[in-house]
Amino acid sequence: PQHCTLLCGMAPRSTRRGIKTSRGNSSLALSLAEDRNGQSLQRAVNKFRGLTYARSTRSTMSARMRLWSRLSNGLGIPVVPLTGYGVETICSILRASGYRSAVNYLNSAITFNRDQGHALDVGTEGAIKRARMACTRNLGPPQRMRGITLQELRTLTRKLKGFYAVQRVAGYLLASWFLLRCSELIALDIRHVEFDEVQSVVSITIASSKMDQSAFGC
Repeated sequence: PQHCTLLCGMAPRSTRRGIKTSRGNSSLALSLAEDRNGQSLQRAVNKFRGLTYARSTRSTMSARMRLWSRLSNGLGIPVVPLTGYGVETICSILRASGYRSAVNYLNSAITFNRDQGHALDVGTEGAIKRARMACTRNLGPPQRMRGITLQELRTLTRKLKGFYAVQRVAGYLLASWFLLRCSELIALDIRHVEFDEVQSVVSITIASSKMDQSAFGC
C-alpha cells in the first residue's frame, strides 16, 4: 500500500500538536479549592489520580487485582490490609497455577494496599521479600514467538489479499517503525495519523504511555 511505502521511506517525525503553552486558569483553581465537598473538585482529583499510570497499565493492574480479590475471597481473607499469610498463600497459588508473572500480581496488590491508606507491618514486609524471591526463582526464559524478517514482511505486503490480512501486516509495520506497544497500536485511530504526501512523511500522535508520558507524540 502507498502509505506503507511512505512509512518505510522516511524516519518518523516528532509532533507537538495541541500542546498548550499558556498559563493556567487561576479563577478555576480558586473555585476548585473552595469547592471542597463538591463534584467539580472530586472530578479533578479522580482525573489526576488517573494520570498516575498509562491507560494500558491501569487496565493490567485492574485485571490482576480482580484475580487477587477473587483468590482472597476464596481463602476467606480480606483483600486489604495485606497480611503475611495472604501474601504467601496467594503467591503460592499463582505459582502453582503456572503464573510466571506472579510477582507482578503481588506488586499490584502492594500498590492497591498503599493507595487504600494501609501501611505494611514488619511481618508482612518480610513475607513480601520472601514471596518475590520465590515467585521468580527457577522460572527459566519465557517462550517467545519466532521473529519475522524484513524480507518475509516485504513478501507478505506484496502477496497478502483481503482487508484483514493487509491490516495485520500494516499494523505490524506501524508498530515496528514507531516502536508502539501492543496496547498503543490497538488504541490508534486514523485521526491520529498524519500523511504529508509532499515530503513523504508519516506522523502519528498517541495518548500518553510509558514511552511518552507527556503525550508529545512520536
